[in-house]
Amino acid sequence: METATAIELTDEQRIAVSQPGNVRIQGLAGTGKTTTLLARYIALLGEHPASELLVICRSRAGAQRFRDTVLGHLAGGFESLPITTFTGVAFDINTRHGKQFELITREEQVDEVARLLAHEGATEWPTLHGFIGRRAFVEQVAGALVEMETRLLSADDVRGRSTGWNEMAAFASRYQTSLVAAGAIDFAGLTARATRLLDDPTVRADEQGRYAHVLIDDYEAAGAASARLVGQLAELGAAVTITGNPPDALEWGRDADATVVELTHRFRDPVAPRVVICNHPAIEAEAIAGELLAARAGGQEWSDMAVLVRSARSARAGAIGRALRRHGIPVDSPAQSSGDEPAVQAIIDMLHRVADDAGDAGDAEDAAETADPKVAHLAALRDDLASMAAGATPADLAFEVWTRTLGHLAGDECDDDAALDAVVAFLAALQRRANRRPQERLAEFLAVTGGRPAGVRPTVAPPSGQQAVTISSIASAAGREWPTVVIAGCVEGELPNLRARARLFDPWLLGVTAPDDHQRRQIKLVEERRLFASGCDRATGHVIGTVGAEPGVLPSRFVESWATSEPQLVRPESRAALNHPRTVGIAPAIPDGHLRLSASQLSVYDDCPLRYAYQYVLGARSDAGVHAALGTLVHEALAEFLDPDSPDAGDLSHERLLAIAESLWRDDIAPYRPQVEEVRRDYFSMLNDWWTVEGGGSPMCPEVLGVERKFEIEVGPHTVTGSIDRIDRADDGEGLRVVDYKTGRTTPNADQVAANIQLAVYHLAASRDPGLVALGAPSQLRLLFVREMKAFEQTVTPDHAAATEERILATAELILDEQFAPSIDADCRTCSFHRLCPLQDQGRQVAV
Repeated sequence: METATAIELTDEQRIAVSQPGNVRIQGLAGTGKTTTLLARYIALLGEHPASELLVICRSRAGAQRFRDTVLGHLAGGFESLPITTFTGVAFDINTRHGKQFELITREEQVDEVARLLAHEGATEWPTLHGFIGRRAFVEQVAGALVEMETRLLSADDVRGRSTGWNEMAAFASRYQTSLVAAGAIDFAGLTARATRLLDDPTVRADEQGRYAHVLIDDYEAAGAASARLVGQLAELGAAVTITGNPPDALEWGRDADATVVELTHRFRDPVAPRVVICNHPAIEAEAIAGELLAARAGGQEWSDMAVLVRSARSARAGAIGRALRRHGIPVDSPAQSSGDEPAVQAIIDMLHRVADDAGDAGDAEDAAETADPKVAHLAALRDDLASMAAGATPADLAFEVWTRTLGHLAGDECDDDAALDAVVAFLAALQRRANRRPQERLAEFLAVTGGRPAGVRPTVAPPSGQQAVTISSIASAAGREWPTVVIAGCVEGELPNLRARARLFDPWLLGVTAPDDHQRRQIKLVEERRLFASGCDRATGHVIGTVGAEPGVLPSRFVESWATSEPQLVRPESRAALNHPRTVGIAPAIPDGHLRLSASQLSVYDDCPLRYAYQYVLGARSDAGVHAALGTLVHEALAEFLDPDSPDAGDLSHERLLAIAESLWRDDIAPYRPQVEEVRRDYFSMLNDWWTVEGGGSPMCPEVLGVERKFEIEVGPHTVTGSIDRIDRADDGEGLRVVDYKTGRTTPNADQVAANIQLAVYHLAASRDPGLVALGAPSQLRLLFVREMKAFEQTVTPDHAAATEERILATAELILDEQFAPSIDADCRTCSFHRLCPLQDQGRQVAV
């Protein structure tokens, strides 16, 4: 921020600075509103002491920048320098006139909601109790509380809006009672409480005339509670100056007797924006690193650059930060949770182990651990913690882990400051929680938080004074500027994000009239366009957008007119390969020697044993993904349509198939609207193509005997389970045809079909299931690729069942022997474990 004496004010700015009384300064980004407010503040210092001039900024960072700029203009002594945020003003009023309390963060509020919901049920939530236990429900309840508090709505105000809001109103009362009992208050309720205090005549008398002027930057960010607070300060004798971007709401300035000054001269004159098109999301972060390195080579300092994202806590922001650090680019960004630090995760893992052992002694495994000298000290620590657990808080237990196993992080020779800071922040958050809940014990703590308490402060920041690239959310960047700004994630579904899924507690119902879906979408689009424009306006020189779209995702409509360019990818310096020695487990992966397998598990092991180990032995699952969800929908639609036990089994019409498909469809199948539309097209296209070939009037229409037929058979000492997609009468009119649907795009060759373990397992199951055996012997095995309606047959041999059983037993022996080497012939396209695979470039070691 430049000082008022460093630039020459325009005529418009000088008028705004010199106006008496209430002033509303409005203009687009880059027209010098903040500089004008600064000049007005400096001018007022000649008439009033600094303690009588209250400045309210959008954020703490903005307040700090304002304070740093005006310090050189202050002369003599002053009692205080009130340059703060709305939260800071509210906190001051509460501490001056309210009871002592502890302010909890947004994360800690969600924690408190989760704790309360854990003890509630159908009595408290007659219609919504089925959602209790889901994290998404906790988030929605916490969001509804914030909505009520920022709008200054009481429980009585929201009753009658809907069934959900009725139940929410009752919970809000219970939540407030809990906070009062704990002597706490949340951020959203802080401003509302301050406004209630200022309604008290005694408090008003004490605050009367305290401030001669109130100057507010970025007033459009103020909510109803903040606007009410401004009005109360004005009623107490303060003249108010606000700045804001039209057409954003500046309600106080419209209602009050204020002079309006429109700033029209734009000081920022960036060059024409361009967008970098990446052909895959994984390239986007590297492309951003290339753009910043090019700007650095052009003479810019790192602090002259910023990367703006929709959310600074998102996976996209984390990936960008990691990519920049890989290239040696210093980064100043909100840190990821300290719980992600390995040193903190080690403490969390130990706490989970202590809790698990409290319910199950696990004698054999515990004995093995105690006997192994490498982990004997950890086993002893676990036993000591277990003996403490009944009378100690989680904070006490975690501190014990720290002192006995991680104390070396604080040694003189330790250079891992990030790990040390993360542990300190984690322990501090645990202690704050213990101060509020001294009776909480380990089991309850883990059940509510999973071991990650709320309120863990960020720990990663560049060294003091070091130049660094800023990574920030677009909203948090308001009021700042950089010569080069990169806006990441310029794709439909993120910028703009027009998803308008109905919430359990619909905030639109809190207004006078609720808009329909079309109106909501239009309102949301205006807000999104304004947000994107705000990000672009942060640049004084270059604006660069980046698009890293998945298949089916379109570039943002906001950048469709921008010039395009290819990504500038820079290969980071390679690191020496690591060759970690093989580790030996102290206990077998499957202690009892009994496996519960499925056809899909056997198929995964056939493809890659290492992937099987990660996915089924360690349980490291990834999200199913859009294409898997599409496959599930197709399976469900065909199963319902062809179910011989359905009351409508005789109706094989095209109309009924489409009706079933429509009833099963859901719009949340993909995160982005273009993806949703593409999946929907594929969904109905596959079903239509299937009906054309095998549907009701087709000569190839099968005689279906069963759908989604579940089975469980014993193979040696092991159990094999599964579900057969479809069982038809075979072409010979006597046997059975087993059909397995496939919705992928890649079709197999003859050798792959012959070796397909899933069809072989289904044949074995059909040969042993009494209900299926009564219908006939399985004589046909078919893979049906629905996307192209191509059928592939596996030949049934006389020893088919015996060969399959032998194959299953051989695979089971390899699994029990923990033979989990990666396969060089695996299908790696859909694998989620590239970074853990020694055969992949992204892996953490390479095979030698």
